[in-house]
Amino acid sequence: MAHATWLETNGLSPGMALSRGQRGQMRDKSVDYSCAADIAICLLQGKWRIQILCVMRGGPTRLGQLARLIPSASRKVLTENLRKLQCSGVIVRNDLSSHILHVEYDLAEPVKAATYELLDQLAKWGDAYEAAGAKHPKPEREKRISRS
Repeated sequence: MAHATWLETNGLSPGMALSRGQRGQMRDKSVDYSCAADIAICLLQGKWRIQILCVMRGGPTRLGQLARLIPSASRKVLTENLRKLQCSGVIVRNDLSSHILHVEYDLAEPVKAATYELLDQLAKWGDAYEAAGAKHPKPEREKRISRS
């Protein structure tokens, strides 16, 4: 019923399709997280964010490197995810340009160790899930990214 009220107050009927901007207005901007895991999930949700962070374990990374290591992800999507991770403080953008554009991304120092721990725990959980023989659809595998 509240959804219909929002639609009506914005001059829409329940059967109308919403534009992308109107759908964005429906989202609660001041989310009250019920547990700390919600914060992590919110920051890391995104199709390629975990893979991006796994690549960054090897040190500072350029967009071209990410594109080569995660070929299924478009540069546009990688750039969007890098910007979102940067805005949230998970990674930092280092502009090393003198004459030629040279930008590297790296894990932010305050969260670097915790990010390594999180990736390790996710990897252990994934291994335990597979070892338990759980049935899940196998995603199209990229070149295996090292966990070290």
